[in-house]
Amino acid sequence: NKFLEGFNTFVTNGPPLAKRYRRRGTRVDAALPLGIDRNHFSPALRDEKLRAAMLAQLDLPPDGHLLIGLGRHHKEKRWPVVIDAVERAGAKLPVGLMLLGDGPQRSALERQIAGNTHIRLFRPIYDRERFSRIMASADALIHGSDQEPFGLVASEALASGPPLVGPRAAHRGGARGLAWPGLVRPRRSRG
Repeated sequence: NKFLEGFNTFVTNGPPLAKRYRRRGTRVDAALPLGIDRNHFSPALRDEKLRAAMLAQLDLPPDGHLLIGLGRHHKEKRWPVVIDAVERAGAKLPVGLMLLGDGPQRSALERQIAGNTHIRLFRPIYDRERFSRIMASADALIHGSDQEPFGLVASEALASGPPLVGPRAAHRGGARGLAWPGLVRPRRSRG
């Protein structure tokens, strides 16, 4: 707050982040919601051949369940918890996870999934058309962070068609502001 005293106006990105700042006692003059271009994300982009190819990369049959995780490999994203959840589900269902992103936890995540052919890490995809087709072809987007301030990935997933699986935190996270009460309670990783 002391840093902001030298400024006339404080503008933040979106209502969830404004709420977080206000709880800390910071005056927020405006909260400008971020958005996505819905011309690039649509359920109409779903491609069953692409979906089957992605499942094959995860050593799963075409009737398997394809989860996509998107984001930096950073502690706040809680990928170890997501990986644990997918491994547990995989004990009962043919489910796989494609985790698209990169970051400082990449080596630790690679060690965590070592030997599991149903979970793979992929580098970020910057080709918007290809990325949009992948999003629309997933069965669900899985998201582990309960402190995501903006919720852009969640917005892209919801606009693409697949449901969102993510943390149900009482008051935190941009994804929470976009979604519904069906989100899951966050847990800790076994690792």
